[in-house]
Amino acid sequence: MKLFSAHVIWVMIVKLFVCQLYPYSEQIKSLLDASEYHQVIDLFLEILDSLTRHFVEDEHYTYFDNMYTPDYPCQYILENILKKVSEGLLSKEELECLNEGMMKLERAEFYTDYRYPYAPSLWRTFMRKHN
Repeated sequence: MKLFSAHVIWVMIVKLFVCQLYPYSEQIKSLLDASEYHQVIDLFLEILDSLTRHFVEDEHYTYFDNMYTPDYPCQYILENILKKVSEGLLSKEELECLNEGMMKLERAEFYTDYRYPYAPSLWRTFMRKHN
């Protein structure tokens, strides 16, 4: 007897994965409001690194499409960070740390092979417009 269809299992996995990012999103939002930018950068880069490793190593790319992807909450988090960058609130050292982290992600195998996550591309586009 089959309990769940492949589609139902797929939707459950994706929703669980995306929902697991929500508490981090809220934590980062609180840290941004408290001007704890270095902690924000560290946490965000850790999220992206572990998310992408898990995404590729466990072949989660077979379960995501344009409707359900962890890129959306990560994009939301990055957009909140970019607002603070645009306002000139991050120090030079914090910007360098964020830039180095994004560049490290861009050089990683999972990014070069899968273009995942999208955050480094958004960062690069932002930096081109604001430099």
